[in-house]
Amino acid sequence: MVDPYQMGLKWQMYEGWPNESSGGMAGMDELSSRGSFVLGITSGKGGVGKTCIALNLAIQLARYDTKVLLIDGDLGLANLSILLEVNPENTLEDVIEGRCEIFEAMVGGPEGVIVVPSASGTGDRHIISLKKQEGFKRELAKIGSGFDLVLIDTGTGIYSNVTGLLHSVDEILVITTPEPTAIADAYALIKLLTNIEGSPNRVSNGRFSLLINMVESPQQAQDLKAKFDQMA
Repeated sequence: MVDPYQMGLKWQMYEGWPNESSGGMAGMDELSSRGSFVLGITSGKGGVGKTCIALNLAIQLARYDTKVLLIDGDLGLANLSILLEVNPENTLEDVIEGRCEIFEAMVGGPEGVIVVPSASGTGDRHIISLKKQEGFKRELAKIGSGFDLVLIDTGTGIYSNVTGLLHSVDEILVITTPEPTAIADAYALIKLLTNIEGSPNRVSNGRFSLLINMVESPQQAQDLKAKFDQMA
């Protein structure tokens, strides 16, 4: 199970984030005008453990009394509903297409986590236009401060269904593994999403964290981070 306090994540504290040292709530840092901090969890390639990390992170934070909304953003190829064994009436696709409000797609998950599932097995990548991006942002705005944290588990790669959702987040957590192709794809994804000032692809004001999964030792993780820093 993921422990968020041992992951080395670099985003600032915000209201509702449990402070490990004090056991209480952290101070407010106005990172999101919506009132809920939105974290996009993504990866350059599949098979790196992204969805399992997103789900376990949501569960662990809920155990710290954090109100978590977990959104399955892998449109058409979703796995969260399969892992949670839910058959939702409404999905994120319905929200994006304007067929329902985000509240109507919410279902209860483990440890009090609230989940917005996505459709599974349709294979439809759902191109997210600028109009649909704005519509999704408006749906997130309806949440207000109802949740301390919103996690969006996106699909993989640089398709518009991934980048379109990431335009709604405050920060990005990129998941990768020691596999050379996974590292290269993670670097390419981060470069596309964060390094080009003024680009329509730039999201989260260039804010991102990197999590290297499936390492054999802490030293391997440090070595891989050093290589990644050299690439950057």
